[in-house]
Amino acid sequence: KVDYTATPARDGTIESVSADDDFNGVFESVTVFKQGTALRTETATDGDGYNDFKTNYASGVLVSTEYIDPTTGLPRKIEHYKFGKLTYAESDTDLDGKPDKRSDFDELGNVTSTSDIK
Repeated sequence: KVDYTATPARDGTIESVSADDDFNGVFESVTVFKQGTALRTETATDGDGYNDFKTNYASGVLVSTEYIDPTTGLPRKIEHYKFGKLTYAESDTDLDGKPDKRSDFDELGNVTSTSDIK
């Protein structure tokens, strides 16, 4: 079985990559590139085919991850990264489609503070 495919762009760089992350014959993840640099990865984590986890990159560097609510299609939680480390997260705890809580993290990933987002 094929567990990884790459689609070339017209300029010869990679346009997208599909991956079978659990080797079950189904491609769960798709990474989209622009001029060979990763922009985002979308993943169906629970086998239903719905992309419920999104990873975003700036210049190929991880900047955020999003946990997507399959009912609304909106993020329930967004984690923000700097130099590959989690710095803060925003959560939609009341399920209205907007983040209402923020958690800040130290360099080891421990929560240092939590506050309401107004």
